[in-house]
Amino acid sequence: GSSFNILNSNNSSLGSSTSLRGLSNDEVLSSLIELIQRKSLLVLLILDELDFLIDIGGSNILYSFFRLHELTEGEGNAAIIMILRNPSYLSKLDRGVLHTIHSPIIRLSPYSSLELTDILSQRVKYALHPGRISSDALNLIAEESAKYGDARYAIEILWKSAIIAEYGNKFVISPEDVREAFFHLPYIPYKDDLSALSHQELLLLLAISNLSSEKSYVSLSEVEEEYVSLCQDFGATPRKHTQIWKYINRLSSLGFITRKVSSRGRDGRVTVVSLRIPTHSLSRQLHSLLEGGS
Repeated sequence: GSSFNILNSNNSSLGSSTSLRGLSNDEVLSSLIELIQRKSLLVLLILDELDFLIDIGGSNILYSFFRLHELTEGEGNAAIIMILRNPSYLSKLDRGVLHTIHSPIIRLSPYSSLELTDILSQRVKYALHPGRISSDALNLIAEESAKYGDARYAIEILWKSAIIAEYGNKFVISPEDVREAFFHLPYIPYKDDLSALSHQELLLLLAISNLSSEKSYVSLSEVEEEYVSLCQDFGATPRKHTQIWKYINRLSSLGFITRKVSSRGRDGRVTVVSLRIPTHSLSRQLHSLLEGGS
């Protein structure tokens, strides 16, 4: 998880037999640069889950990697690909580090049902004996998980479905096992996704949270009224109904809420929303982000 561990791991994978234990980051970096230049290597360093690295080390944890790229130009070369869930995390870096990032940001679309089917099929080969999951069950996992575009969630559902089938002494994972897995493992957005929301979206989500502590569903009109009140509390200008509806759609697509049309007698058909996260934990996180100026 630390830059030392990553640099040390790269030294080992490139064939260094030197023990780097007890050395500083700069010393490990120098050893890696010497190795790259001596062998005239072309190195592609891929930093996955960069959000996590920034959380634990801030700008410092990336400084060594950018120096690696700069100092190896000419004799050998090291290129860096950074993968993160929320591009907004880059704003947490200091200006010096941001200045070294010249490459464009490529935004990848969420996984489709077809793509998730391919991913799950590969995992099934390694995790299950042949014939232990029906095609209907596999397709159900892919189709439901595609609503969130999250491969990790789809894999977790596959794992939970297998556990349920095993406890039921079943030879094959069925769609019913998958449905039960979805029931036990509802999709909960990553906490990091909150930092990708705008100030207005955070206020709207807090309004829904405030109204949901004792209700399963709240009407959009109730949400708008609470949202306007929160805007006053936080010194923000409330948005119009059309924009609020766009925010509702985004919060739904990210998995924070669900929405449906409900019939309420003479009031006619109204849109109601339901929160998918426990209100007590969500409220704390939202207040922290809003009060911190996020």
